[in-house]
Amino acid sequence: MGDRGTGEKVGERAGEKATVAGLATLVLVSSLLLGSIFFSFPSNVLSVRDGGAVRTFSVELLPQNWPFFTKPPNDAEVIPYSVRGGEAVEFASQFPNGRSDNIFGLSREQRAQGPEMANMANQVEEWVDCSENRDRCIETVVEQGAVQTIHNSSPVATLCGPVVLVQTEPVPWSYRENYDGWRLDKEAVMIEAECG
Repeated sequence: MGDRGTGEKVGERAGEKATVAGLATLVLVSSLLLGSIFFSFPSNVLSVRDGGAVRTFSVELLPQNWPFFTKPPNDAEVIPYSVRGGEAVEFASQFPNGRSDNIFGLSREQRAQGPEMANMANQVEEWVDCSENRDRCIETVVEQGAVQTIHNSSPVATLCGPVVLVQTEPVPWSYRENYDGWRLDKEAVMIEAECG
């Protein structure tokens, strides 16, 4: 009986230590999170956004702002088009995720196309400016026939052969009535994507 009482006391002490350790960890993590949120706010009565040591350390260690989580909506976006028979151009993006061929978002293979396009776009040596001819940008690039050969090193290659990459930019809000679409062709290039 005496041994059983000692065992219960040891178990109780271990449980108390675990509870205290858990609470201490919770307080520490909560303090770090709240501190990082506080120092990410603009200047206020308690803290000036002056680049002080504590603020700089906090923002670098635990960034808490939207650019950390999202891509700016006004960034350029690369859109792929496949070229068939030297003339016919068809939209080659595997997005949006909710399409039926993406199993309404359950398939994740299409997510590899963004890095694949970025890798190929970074290899392009010369883009064709579309600012003067935005309505016929793709057709103009195909008609010019200047093709750059690019190696597509993606393990899940979706763009092989003749492809037109078009960099687009969003329509400025103040000019939205002047355009039918929501993005404008900025520049384009025709490439021969070598896969494998």
